[in-house]
Amino acid sequence: MTNHLRRPEPGEQGALNHVTLLAFRPEVPAFPAGFEESPLDAYYRIERELIHAVRVGGGTVLSDDGTYDLHDQVLTFNANAYTYAPSQSYAARQLQRLPERAPNVRLPKTTALLDAHEQAADFPGPYVLADTKLAGGIGKYLVETEEQHNKVLAYADYHHEDAHGIQTLAGVVMREYIETPSEYFTSYRIVATPDSVVAAGLLYSVHTKAEAKAINTGGSELSSPDSPFYLASRDVRSNVALGGSIIPLMGENREHTSSKEREILAAHGIDPNNPAVPAAILEQTPSISRNYGRVIDVHYGIDFIGDGVFLECNGGPGLKTYEACHTPPGASPDYGVIYASIYNQVLADMQAMH
Repeated sequence: MTNHLRRPEPGEQGALNHVTLLAFRPEVPAFPAGFEESPLDAYYRIERELIHAVRVGGGTVLSDDGTYDLHDQVLTFNANAYTYAPSQSYAARQLQRLPERAPNVRLPKTTALLDAHEQAADFPGPYVLADTKLAGGIGKYLVETEEQHNKVLAYADYHHEDAHGIQTLAGVVMREYIETPSEYFTSYRIVATPDSVVAAGLLYSVHTKAEAKAINTGGSELSSPDSPFYLASRDVRSNVALGGSIIPLMGENREHTSSKEREILAAHGIDPNNPAVPAAILEQTPSISRNYGRVIDVHYGIDFIGDGVFLECNGGPGLKTYEACHTPPGASPDYGVIYASIYNQVLADMQAMH
């Protein structure tokens, strides 16, 4: 395995002439020789190599903020300040079209908070209030009672008074709460490229369901005990960024599971002796990747819950799931190797897309 992208062979010239890459980020200067490369330096270097490989292979690398909407096969890099608003808008339209373009995808019942506020919606039963603009489990609150729901509507009413407040509410949704098996809160993370799955894991919370405490970390009026909108929401999040753990479902590390993790796998109907991604998830992943993921990033983290309900697709996913699957226990991850491996698969997928 190399920590560089594989360069296109002479015979592959034109192999990417059907690909459009949205890559507006100013190219970062090469890291000085003789210094140890950080994970971020490795990411930028591999990104530069991928952009170069796309150009050499005949692909289109867009350099303005409007024409990408005219292309069918658009892939984009995440976290790009210059194009953040338009590319997010384009992605939102693709998400709205996902049910009609990929009818096999299973989605939870979801209502925009702005719509619920306008309709003064009644409590629909337990749901997760989710700010889809945030990642890592931030901005996710379980709403289980009518009292909590009324606080959510009051919060929306308060912020509905001005344009800035409405912007705060944009992207906040009421998403049906999906129960999960085992004593822990769980979810699935699939790390995908345009046409492949490169890593997959079953995530479980740092605490058991019986130990779940109210989110009172502040940072939001919904999680601050001194706020009139404080929800005292039970923490049902399984995100690694919040202390959750990963059970690998791909790679050689699947054999290294504890007795606790074997019980969690069994509760999900997964063979502890041969963990693998459930078929219900694998069947949906290509549709999500081809119809939605490709406008989020060149690789992405797709989240599922329960028995295969699609939650969201995140660009620029963390590498913890990939490490759990492919980095030997006790070894230090080489981020240059990891990024090169992922983006070599991206390049192969781009060449195969027609």
